[in-house]
Amino acid sequence: MVEKAVTDSVARLLSEHLAASRQFIESGDYPRINVQANRIMTDASLSEEDPVLALTGLVLRLAWFETSTSLSPKPPKFALEFPQNKALVALIDALVSIVESDSRPRPKAPCWNAYEQFHRSFWQASRPKVEGRSYTSNKIFVDSAFRWASSRLGEWKGLLGQVRGAPIEGILGELNRIVRGQGADARQLACLGAIHCLSWRREIVNWKLSGADGLPNSEGVMKALQPDLEKVAGLYEIEDDGRFYSELTEVTSRLIRNWRLDFIAYYDLFLAEQRMGVPVHLEAMTSGRREAKKGRRVDQGRDDKGAPNEG
Repeated sequence: MVEKAVTDSVARLLSEHLAASRQFIESGDYPRINVQANRIMTDASLSEEDPVLALTGLVLRLAWFETSTSLSPKPPKFALEFPQNKALVALIDALVSIVESDSRPRPKAPCWNAYEQFHRSFWQASRPKVEGRSYTSNKIFVDSAFRWASSRLGEWKGLLGQVRGAPIEGILGELNRIVRGQGADARQLACLGAIHCLSWRREIVNWKLSGADGLPNSEGVMKALQPDLEKVAGLYEIEDDGRFYSELTEVTSRLIRNWRLDFIAYYDLFLAEQRMGVPVHLEAMTSGRREAKKGRRVDQGRDDKGAPNEG
């Protein structure tokens, strides 16, 4: 009963986060969508009983990444053309319906069905301006690209934690380019979302496992990431929809929870590094906090200002 009460209270808060996101759209403050998405993922991690809740924040953050490609400056805010704006509002409305649903457990596919609809509508309107007018849907090529990406994730795992090599980010760059030009279905976009989660987790694991020389402990990074990386790499080959969405939800919600917990645990140092532009390492935790107090104060409200790696 206690867990159910917690889950219901979390769902209520997430609904309010989504309502605030819609208000920011109306006011032209689009970067705040990213902040709201991060808040949703953090708050949803309180309810491990219902991992679907965290997916609503993930989908909203992915939608922000797409939105950011098409924003036009309109000081002091931003502007988005009507079709793209309409697609974004429709997505938020769909996420509210999922969060407020009485179904228990919440079904795992609707988040991705809603995101597929958003992605299709958004890029139908954005593609001519951002990617060019010549690109059209190419399902066979997109399928091949995701099979290639899944294979390479497994083959290149040895590069994790190395000084040179960013296979997850490289794969993301290629897949994002492809799906914006050629389209993607709900399962493909869900796999893309899982790889994004892996990338965010890798970034902070690399950082927290770096030594005083700034180099990551490659063995430690591999140990931390390998189980989830192998799980993500195997998702695309799962044919049964029920099993696919179940395993995808399990691994993405775990990646999100661990990423947000790490971010909270090392919040001051991580933001200090972002602000100062110099490495700040866990071995120097005490001195790092002292430096922050000496006129390089870490702004605890940073997450409200839409920083690239904010909370």
